[in-house]
Amino acid sequence: MPVVVLIDGSNFAFDEAGAPSITYLEAVIKSVEEASVGHEIQLQVIIDAALRPRTKVHSVADFNRLEEMIHSDRVQMAPGNTSADDFILLRADQTDGIVVSNDRYRKFVDSYPWLNERGRKISGMRDKHTGMWDLIEVHRSEAPGRARSLREVIAARAELRTPPRTSTTPRQPLRSVVGRNTYSAQIDRRNPAAVVVMIDQSGSMNEAWDKQGEAPVVGVESKAIRVASLVNKFLRELIISSTQSDGIRDYFDVAVFGYGDKEVRSLLRGTTLATPLLSLSELDAIKEMSDESTPHGVRRRPSWVTPRASGPTPMCAALSLAVSTLSKWVASHESSFPPIVLNVTDGKATDGSMLDPAQKLNSVSTSDGIALLFTAHISAAAEPRLSYPPDLRADVTDEARTMFNISSLVPEGMRVVAKGLGVEIPPLGRGFLFNADANAVVTMLKLGTLATTITV
Repeated sequence: MPVVVLIDGSNFAFDEAGAPSITYLEAVIKSVEEASVGHEIQLQVIIDAALRPRTKVHSVADFNRLEEMIHSDRVQMAPGNTSADDFILLRADQTDGIVVSNDRYRKFVDSYPWLNERGRKISGMRDKHTGMWDLIEVHRSEAPGRARSLREVIAARAELRTPPRTSTTPRQPLRSVVGRNTYSAQIDRRNPAAVVVMIDQSGSMNEAWDKQGEAPVVGVESKAIRVASLVNKFLRELIISSTQSDGIRDYFDVAVFGYGDKEVRSLLRGTTLATPLLSLSELDAIKEMSDESTPHGVRRRPSWVTPRASGPTPMCAALSLAVSTLSKWVASHESSFPPIVLNVTDGKATDGSMLDPAQKLNSVSTSDGIALLFTAHISAAAEPRLSYPPDLRADVTDEARTMFNISSLVPEGMRVVAKGLGVEIPPLGRGFLFNADANAVVTMLKLGTLATTITV
């Protein structure tokens, strides 16, 4: 089995003056690779989401190099709703990995006592003459033996071909991987939650969901029709679940954006791009009754969203609008459950990189945590389906990798709800579906609202 080595990329990506340096980051990666020659390792380089914009401000050339490293999966971004430290240590804990970082992780030792054990933590010192990093193990001073080089640590681990000795130190409850983000605030009428649904309405949504690239035929609905139906069902169920004997209770503020044909539209009747959010009672007041095909025949049901499919995919503009909308919302809802953005798409943005608006969404937060972004990609392509993956295989498309990188880590409460819905989400699973079917999309829409505690 390969030896897992995790590099705290952000820790090595700054020069002595404190400026971002991709040269330094590339050097530590090369140093680890050279230390592993002759042995099989699984190298994971993880950076904090904040490194990307800092690099962009400092050096366009370095920024372009970092973008290439991210898109090629040479570097992974920690989810926007967690810190790289939390993410790296939980992943190392689960894989018995070796952590390469100059961070002492003092506040994490109670949760991860193996940080004091031999062969688990490596620090580095840069050689000014070669530009490479000397990588040496760090352990408690009372531990026997000299400090070994990373090369020796990897060789010893590979020779054992078994996981390292499990710590005998009594383990404390694990820190939440989302750090200060608890995602546990109760929802009531004074502290509602905000949900923004983004719907791809580009021309490709006119294709049949069942057959990639083909127009719908009799009995086969287009992606645009089916997604509109799923979102209408989600809105209906949201209103029903928030209705008590005294009527509808405004537990949620909801906006629905459609993006296609070079523009973003607010899809709820009577709303504008400046004021797209509606309370549930306001949402109920604007419903329209329309015919909908069901297994039991045509039924008249409330609806809000009509199908549309035309033009390119201005997804970046849509997410930027969601960021602007929710930034205003959190200013007056500081104690609420963090806002949730649910994006349903069949392709990639045609108006830029989604990493940019996703980074801005990371600055939108309440006292309970950072805003969440979940992405459901729908397609009939002959590619494997992915559901809430903790990581990606090397052969996935650039499109899938970008959507994975911007999607949030699924909070514990939502993982519990998902299990009740028949979906197992691993501890480091992201809110990301690729090549999803209708049932998976419905479940993702529900996760954003069922995993919260609602009080009267």
